[in-house]
Amino acid sequence: LPISFQYDVIIDLGAATFQVGTLRRSGSGNPVEAILNSQSKRQSPTIVAYDGFEFHVGEHGAAFQKNNPGPIFKSFVNSLNEPIQYFAVDKDAKEIKQLDGQKAVILVTALVNHIVKNMVGKDDPIDITLIHPPSWSLTQLNAFKKIVDQIPNTMLYNTIPTPNAVVITHLSSRMKELGKEPFTHQYVVTDIGASTTEISIVEASSTNGKEVIAKLISNTDIQKGGNDITQCLIDKHITPHVDKASLKVQKRIFDSVERAKISLSGNSVVKLTIESVNNHKDFKTELTKEQVDTCVDQLFSEQIVQKVKETKQKLQENITDTFYLFYGGSSRVPHFQAKFEDIYKTYVLKTVNLDEGAIFGGAMVAAKTVPSLKMQTKFSSLDATRPFLMLGEEKILQLNPQMSKHKHSVNYPISKKLELATDSMILNVVTETAKWETDENGERKKRTSQSVNSDTIETQKFAEQLETVNYIAMTPEKETLFVYSCNLSFKEYKKHDVMRKYGQKNNAYAGMIKQQHFEDIKKEAEQFSKDTKELQEFLNKYQADKKIRDNIQILLNTTFSTDPSAIPNMTNASLVIVPAEKQTAVKKKDLPELTHQLDFSCSAIHNPKYAVNESVFKEAYDVVRESELVATKRVEYENAINQVETLTINGNDFIEKYKDNATAEEGNHTLYVSELDEVKVALNDAKHFMEYVYQLPKCSVLDCLKERVADLDLVIKKVVDNQNKIEKRFGSLECRNSTDEVFKTQFTKLEEAFNQSSNISNGLKGEQYNTSMENCMFIRALEIETDTVIDENQPELYSIKQLRKNIHRLVDTPTDKLNKMYFEDLFAIYEAKKNLTHMELHEFVQKSMVKKLKKATNQCGMLNASYQNLVRKTAEIEVKIQGHTQIKTAIETELSMRPELTCEQVKKYTEDIHQDAAELNKKKQDFEQELSKSRLEKIIDTLYKQAQDNKELNETRTFIIENQNDTSKIAQLLSNKTSQNVTENIAREVVTAEVIESLNTATVENLESKIEAIQDHCKDIIEDLKTKAEEAKKAAEEAEKVDKTEDSKKEEL
Repeated sequence: LPISFQYDVIIDLGAATFQVGTLRRSGSGNPVEAILNSQSKRQSPTIVAYDGFEFHVGEHGAAFQKNNPGPIFKSFVNSLNEPIQYFAVDKDAKEIKQLDGQKAVILVTALVNHIVKNMVGKDDPIDITLIHPPSWSLTQLNAFKKIVDQIPNTMLYNTIPTPNAVVITHLSSRMKELGKEPFTHQYVVTDIGASTTEISIVEASSTNGKEVIAKLISNTDIQKGGNDITQCLIDKHITPHVDKASLKVQKRIFDSVERAKISLSGNSVVKLTIESVNNHKDFKTELTKEQVDTCVDQLFSEQIVQKVKETKQKLQENITDTFYLFYGGSSRVPHFQAKFEDIYKTYVLKTVNLDEGAIFGGAMVAAKTVPSLKMQTKFSSLDATRPFLMLGEEKILQLNPQMSKHKHSVNYPISKKLELATDSMILNVVTETAKWETDENGERKKRTSQSVNSDTIETQKFAEQLETVNYIAMTPEKETLFVYSCNLSFKEYKKHDVMRKYGQKNNAYAGMIKQQHFEDIKKEAEQFSKDTKELQEFLNKYQADKKIRDNIQILLNTTFSTDPSAIPNMTNASLVIVPAEKQTAVKKKDLPELTHQLDFSCSAIHNPKYAVNESVFKEAYDVVRESELVATKRVEYENAINQVETLTINGNDFIEKYKDNATAEEGNHTLYVSELDEVKVALNDAKHFMEYVYQLPKCSVLDCLKERVADLDLVIKKVVDNQNKIEKRFGSLECRNSTDEVFKTQFTKLEEAFNQSSNISNGLKGEQYNTSMENCMFIRALEIETDTVIDENQPELYSIKQLRKNIHRLVDTPTDKLNKMYFEDLFAIYEAKKNLTHMELHEFVQKSMVKKLKKATNQCGMLNASYQNLVRKTAEIEVKIQGHTQIKTAIETELSMRPELTCEQVKKYTEDIHQDAAELNKKKQDFEQELSKSRLEKIIDTLYKQAQDNKELNETRTFIIENQNDTSKIAQLLSNKTSQNVTENIAREVVTAEVIESLNTATVENLESKIEAIQDHCKDIIEDLKTKAEEAKKAAEEAEKVDKTEDSKKEEL
């Protein structure tokens, strides 16, 4: 299966521009990898254009704007519930009439869909971390989440306010300086964007230097930004000098002044030329830095300055480390910097990349969830400006994204009498039985059968729900933002829970219960009903008895989490019965079980004033999706037109290339005249159809595009099919000779392999196999079932049957005795078959013989399985050879100059034949290998011979014990056994009382080693005597030599 990866995408969404990055999966350092747009830029304009059928987003929207600036939408990300006309450059543009009634949701949907489909472009699941303006409310975040939810395989994972991301970026490069000491800093982040200026206070703290939390404390939103400065310059210095401008000219003026404003960040004067303004004449002027400063002072009035100062007053005095940061592209304007530094009375840091710092900080937060990313410090983001979830006047939790396991407890007195009702569920119960059977290969296998019956489980439940609990989130102005309403009820014994715990899953009986589990379910249901009844009786007493009410407290315990947009989600609810504080009348043991889990269903009901209707999100995505399909089909349409034009242009070359080959209309010729004429007709039809297409009106509706593409595809197919037929035939002539030879060679090899496999049963190996299987029949006698019917005319099988009966009759017999019984019958059958005298050899069976038998049993199954596999494969190949023969006949009989089969087809048939031969040879090789490994052909001979040897050893022991005092007989016996001259003295020395005792106690298993030890002792003594004799002889010779030397000396004297 393909491996699926999770893509973490970071989106920094601003009113004027947006950026996209993806989280690296491993490594250290920078965790984010920027995704560039089609112009290889990190930043894309937050622009959506609509041409009446298709959305153009980002840099594509900006390009569209140059030709048609009317149906362009800007500055829409902060107001999703507003009609789209509110954000249109030209509200009366005819293209946007089709979007009447749509909200700005559709524009953000188009934007996010463009990011996911075109910029990220992955089929794997995508998690989005959104960096958003700090002024966004929970309702706006929730609306963005619902937009993301509409896009397949995509979900919103986390949301981070822009100033938090900026502070995290600033801190990430300074953590080494800060070390591991605890710290708490506060930052004033001045984010000057295109349309707004955000003044935010962020508190950053850490207890150990390894984990840092950035928390947004306050935010002031000023609806003035860089675009307002540009418009101020236009109003003051351009508009008075130019005629009334069209939208195109207005766009050209704005872009020219914006570029000049940026240049004035580093220059005092900039010359400005705007083309084709007054009666198509260029307008030229100069803009100065002083003019920019004047606009800044004019727009940032004393009232706005006072708002900034009020924000500064929100700084906490107990935090001494306070820093000021600039962010946003418009903060590059020098007079902006000077003005804010004058207000703050301090230097404002420009340490963060003014365009890309936020996306890096967002990635640092997202990176903590990726274990393979080696981050020295883990960063988190919180927002203290978020509303609290309230229950009455009590604050439950402050709503931040991705919170988990927030617990809350509140008094929950029950005031109405509770009644019970009977609930029932029908379960399908599977009863399974098993039986051991022997398959055709001689293998013992477990066969199971199942039967299904239905049964009913009844339980007690509470008849009514508990009271609904309504939690409320309020705006700072004490207006309801949304109500989180939860319906509570006592837990029921539900079929869904039973099936999840006990139900069969991945088999034919999925959704059913095994019989052994059904009894457990009945016990659980009985206990559940008992507990429910006790709780009902206690709660009704609680309502009726004031003394109990005074001494008992009923609490509603809940656990909450939040989703990525900070909307709450209840994850657990329970009733807890506890003694009231400072009471002694009720003992804990008199209470029912303390905790009772509840069922619950909750939903967030948003204030219509702020919320977007639920149906809008799907409708918006449907429109965007259809726009996407239109764009795709447009590309297909253009490609089809280009392909037809290419075919018609190159058609004459094709005709010219093959016309000399078209000389006949029948016979063994590669190309007939009529076949080339068919190509000419198809090309002529294509030319006429293109003339018709060019006369049709422009087509932008999806159904129209589909119809035209389908018509063009038919035209293309007719031309291409006729050309391909001719080209394939000429191509086949160049390669068929070699492919045909290879085919015939492989066919011959397959026939040889088939003949060898078919004849294997009639040769020596077949004879070995049959003998082995005949022996296996005796070896595996224990596998025959007691109720097997045996034909008494088959004496060998009848004997085996009797053997099986004997063993079953003596079920309590020890294993070694059962083994002897088995060998007694086995050897009796063998002796009868070989016309041998019955020798009672079963008494001399040893454990090694039983092991050989068990090993042989396994070999029987493996050998038979390999043979049966060979037989089945041979039969299968016999059928396939018939099909291969038909192909061979077709190859040999078709016209040599007009082959019907292509080289690729012949190669494919050759591969099939080669594969068949390889598989057959493999089965044959497997069988021959098993046959060569097995000793089954001689197994019973070997066992019988071993028993004979054991009997002979036993006779030797008996002789030695009986004649232990007759050394001459023992000496004669040992002489025969060792082929040595064993004297009576040696026999007396070897056969001691200890040896006799050892022989008396020896088993069949170790008797051979005892006898061999006696023989080896004899040989050792004889060898020792020989050695001593040789040494004595040598000593005598040495002495004689010395005597001769002495005699010689005496003679000399």
